[in-house]
Amino acid sequence: MVKIAIIGPDNVGKSAIADYLSGKYAVELIESTSFRHSSSRAIRLAGRAMKALTGLGDRFYSWYLSGIGYFGDLMLINAANKAAGEQAVYVRHPGADFDIYSAEYLGNGLLRKIGDRILRPLAGNMDNIDLVIYLQADAQTLIARSNGSKQMHEDAGSVDRIVKAYDALAIGMKGQRQMVMVDTALLSLEQVIVGIDSVMEEKQVHKK
Repeated sequence: MVKIAIIGPDNVGKSAIADYLSGKYAVELIESTSFRHSSSRAIRLAGRAMKALTGLGDRFYSWYLSGIGYFGDLMLINAANKAAGEQAVYVRHPGADFDIYSAEYLGNGLLRKIGDRILRPLAGNMDNIDLVIYLQADAQTLIARSNGSKQMHEDAGSVDRIVKAYDALAIGMKGQRQMVMVDTALLSLEQVIVGIDSVMEEKQVHKK
């Protein structure tokens, strides 16, 4: 049994790596709060429009994180987690993401308290994860990769804080489980894949 979580900020390359792994290996792909989810896509695009028109985009993202959109995504991934087979790849994991994004967008006010009380238990933890693939890049690279719709939090300060929060999270998890850390700003997709393939062979993940 091998459970793999691909974590990291937006535009770092998680979906590309996940698509590669699901194409080559016999793994189930489980996406959490992904742009490819219709709910996440709609809410992020709506937030981007609000940010452009009113400057309230980040607040709208807060409503999403503490509201029905994120709740729905957590319910979906929890259901998928329970039904997952012996080999699964998580694109994002709420156990890693929740604290990072709630701290960034909800602050320490009432919304944060509501989110922690109601949604944090649903996010769960990463106790069942055998391998963490942490994809990282600097804020400037991530902003440059944005195509105008994949993320809302384009402000350089916000992206930088999120990058640093992921770095701290990865450092904290290092001694708990096997981890592959890759800087996608320095390596091409092909170079990243070579390193990940060697780890997949070591974990004896079955190919298709």
